[in-house]
Parts: sequence; structure tokens; C-alpha cells
Amino acid sequence: MAVVYEVFGYILIPLMVVGFVGNSLMICAMLHSRMCLTPTNRLLLSMFILGAVYSSLAMPPTAFSHITHRWDLGAGSCRFFAFLTITMTFVHCLIHAAIPIARLLAIHYVSRVSHQLENRVGQALVAVTWLFPAVVFTLPFFQVGASYGFNRGIARCQWEAVQYPFVVFYRIVFIVLPLVVIVLGYGLIMWQVRVMRLAAAKEHKTKSRSLRFARQLGLELVLAKRTAIVSGYFMACFLPNTIWTFIPGSITNDLAENLGPALYLLTWFGIMSSFLVYLLVNNELREGVYSLFKQMPGCRSCRRPQRAVAPLGPPPAHTLNYTESTVFHTSGVYIGPPPPYSAGSGSVGLRSSDSSSMAGAEQDRLDEQLHPNRISVLASVHGF
Repeated sequence: MAVVYEVFGYILIPLMVVGFVGNSLMICAMLHSRMCLTPTNRLLLSMFILGAVYSSLAMPPTAFSHITHRWDLGAGSCRFFAFLTITMTFVHCLIHAAIPIARLLAIHYVSRVSHQLENRVGQALVAVTWLFPAVVFTLPFFQVGASYGFNRGIARCQWEAVQYPFVVFYRIVFIVLPLVVIVLGYGLIMWQVRVMRLAAAKEHKTKSRSLRFARQLGLELVLAKRTAIVSGYFMACFLPNTIWTFIPGSITNDLAENLGPALYLLTWFGIMSSFLVYLLVNNELREGVYSLFKQMPGCRSCRRPQRAVAPLGPPPAHTLNYTESTVFHTSGVYIGPPPPYSAGSGSVGLRSSDSSSMAGAEQDRLDEQLHPNRISVLASVHGF
């Protein structure tokens, strides 16, 4: 049993690094691209912040206790880290339950709910998802319902002496209800979008307004599918451990010695890696992360070179003094020295509308003699 927890402790180390770096990148990308203005994006930003804090603050002590099978930081810190780990786990669960509520408000906003009311409800959802679990799981500090301490059987700080009514309460409020809200919420979103599309098709609206309304509903449906995929991924990681705890005697039988820690690890993996799923389904967020990489110092290879385009009209007056030493720009596009300019040609290296005149023909002949590569370079630049 000790070897199993030690192995899981070593597995947590790279998982913590990936979770902290990835969630931090998501936070920077959303703030940099100003994507955190809607209620849903506020909840997603809250989820990424939780993942970064969970990876950097809550998991390192857990990995240390799994590897060493002891706790050397004192009883007070053990109670604090147990409170932090449990609270943030259920905060993450509530965030996934609040996202379909925000999406339902967004769909109603398309038709009749005010934008100001939507923002206020979104801010309230963010506050409730964080404050409500924090208040509930502060009770074990006062020996109400449970107590916190170092559990040597599972080699980490966890609650102990849990009373049965408290177990039933937190399982219903923080596990069963969020799961019901997620399933019913996304089901209502799909149904309501379908109903609103049919109603919009039957109403006598102007063509432009009807198309705009249909596009908005289509966008809401795409966003709802993205968040549904992320919530489904987290629940797939979270529910196995929850179902396992409902099985009578699961803590004492022989199978629990190996399966129990693995299911806990699966839950932690779901919390710290949810950002990766959302990054895979959201093209805009991927572009935001890529733009961050392009702005990093020393990442010149990430930046697309700006190709200089040769002018199509007469050269400015100050360019008539170019010498033979200024032949090519750094991008490789020819910019000088300019060929002899005549008022009849109207362009440099390219014929104008009156280039059939003798002056235009003479200009083209001089261009080909002096600078034979100029016309081909310009043609390749402009796509001619």
C-alpha cells in the first residue's frame, strides 16, 4: 500500500507542472485578448485560476506526503491544506454546473434578457461557486460534521471522524445536484435553441434580421457544445471516485488499496487538465495562446515576416537619390535603384493605361535593360 501511494506521489509531480503552466497560459490568453467580459468566460477564467492554484498550492503537499508517508509541517497547516484541497475540488464541480446556467441566460439575452442583468447574474454565479463551498467546509475546523487531520491510511491530509448527516449533505449538494444541473442545463439549451429557431422561421421578419438572429443562435449553440464537452470530461474523471465512495466497505476491502488511490488521482487529473480539453475545442483561445508565444522574447521564428511591397505608382521624390548600394530590402524584395522615370509611363516597372505611347514603350525597354529582375519580382509579390 505504501508503494502504491509513493508511485502516485511521483506521478503528481509532472501533472502539477503541466497543470500550473497550462492554466496560467489560459489565464494570460483570456486577459490579453479581453475574452473575460461575458458571464461564461468569467466562469471559465475562474476555472483556470482554480486549476493554477490547485496545481501550485494544494497538490505539492499531497505529493510530498504520498512520497514520504508523513507530515512535517504541523497540525494547523495539515488542516488548512485538507480544507483547501476539498474545497477547491467541489468549487470546480460547481463551476461546471454554473456554466450551463450562464449559457441559458446568454440564449435568453439574444431575445429578451438585458445585458446588464446577464452580467450581474454571471458575477453572482462566480461568487457563489467560490464562497458557498468555502463556508460549508469551514465547519470541520470547529468540529462540526467532521474534522481535519493527517490520515495515515491514505497518506495525506484529509477529513476524519466524518458524521453521516454531513456526508449525506455534501454529497447531495456538491455532487448530485451539480450533475443534475449539468445534464438538464445542456439539455434545455439544445431544446431551447431548436424551439427559437423554429419560432424565428415562422415569424415575419426582415431577411437581414432573421439571418442575424439565426447566426446568434448558431453561435450560442457552438459555445454550449464546447463547454458541454469540457464538463463531460471533468465528470468522467470525477464521478468514478464518487461512485466508489458510495460502495459499502470500499475503504476496507483489498481492492481499495490499489483502486482507491487511482480514482483519487483521476479526479485530480480532471481538475488540472480541463484547460487542455477547452483549448482543443476553442480555436479563438488557441490563437490567443499562439499570439502570446509570438510576443515572447527570443521567439522571432514565431513571427511572420512582413514582406515589403514595391510601390505601383511613381516613386516619391526622396527615393530618386537611391544609389547602386541600395538594391534589395531585407526581405529580398527589390526596391532600388529606381529606373529612369518619365511622366508618360505612370508607373515604375508596370505599364499604365496609356503605356502604348512611345514614352511608355521606351520606359519598358529601359527597365528590362537596367533591371531585368524587377518586373518578375513585382509580379510574384502582387500575384500577377
